[in-house]
Parts: sequence; structure tokens; C-alpha cells
Amino acid sequence: VDAMILATVSYLPMCMVPSIDSSKHCEGITLKEWYECLSSIINEKKDMAHLYLHDKDKHNTEFYIKNCNSENKYLERRLKLLECLAKCPRYKEITISDFSGDYVDIKENEPKQFAAVTFTLNNGNKVVTYRGTDSTLSGWKEDIDLSWKEEIPSQNDAQDYLVKISKLYPDA
Repeated sequence: VDAMILATVSYLPMCMVPSIDSSKHCEGITLKEWYECLSSIINEKKDMAHLYLHDKDKHNTEFYIKNCNSENKYLERRLKLLECLAKCPRYKEITISDFSGDYVDIKENEPKQFAAVTFTLNNGNKVVTYRGTDSTLSGWKEDIDLSWKEEIPSQNDAQDYLVKISKLYPDA
């Protein structure tokens, strides 16, 4: 259940979440701090779409601003989940760090949608979560490629990310 919960909130904008740096450990921010950051943006701008202007995943920014009305229900639910986690003693001190994201549009080359983050549990264990594809044409193309190709670029990125994290945190 914990992995599912953390995977769900990893779809939220990565405001303030430190990007991966393969040369050093990353402190990260707590789920409580992350929620406070996201909610302050909403309170200031009175518009959920503005969350994506602060996102490190620029594809996410463009996609969600264009599709804000259809995606708002998911954003609202995920934000509500993060709010609950930020108030819950079991989750509020879990940290999120090492964001990595890459997007290649279908118009360019082979489409790719990749995003991953690492959560550090209160006991020091790490949980790596990956975002899935979205409802863009690139997302659909990548989903179809998964059904018949032996491997796709996002799978390689996912493997590379996991290797980097295991080298950064060998004792976790």
C-alpha cells in the first residue's frame, strides 16, 4: 500500500524537489514541506494550473496547462492525498528527492516519457517510483511500443536511474 501511495503522489509537480546529482547525496524535502510548497502556490495564484509552471518536468508543465480542465480532477485528488500524508505521523517526515525526468515528443524522434523520484522512509529505506505514460499521442505511442518492442528508451532510463540511486545510497 505504501508503494502505491508514494507512486500516486509522484505524479504531482516536482516543485522544490531536488533533481538527481550522480556525484552526491541529496537531502530532499519532507512530504509535509512539499505539500506546503504546492499549497502556497495554489493559495497565491488561486489556480492549480500554476503548479505546473513551477514543475521541473517541462513536458508536464505544457501538457497540464493545455489540459488543465480534464486533468484537474486527478491533480485535486493527488493533492488531497499529499495533504493527508503531510498530516499523518507515519508519512509526513518521509523525504522525496532525486527527481529525474525526460520527455521526447512524438514529432521529434522515438517518443519517450520518463520521470522518477526517490522517497526515503523514516527507517532510512529508499523507495523508487516511476511515472507512467500520459494521455498524449506520445504516451499512447509509447504504450503501443511496449506491446511489441523488446525494449523502449524509457525502460533504459528507468534502469539507469535505479543504478544511479543504488550507487548514491549503497547502504539503503
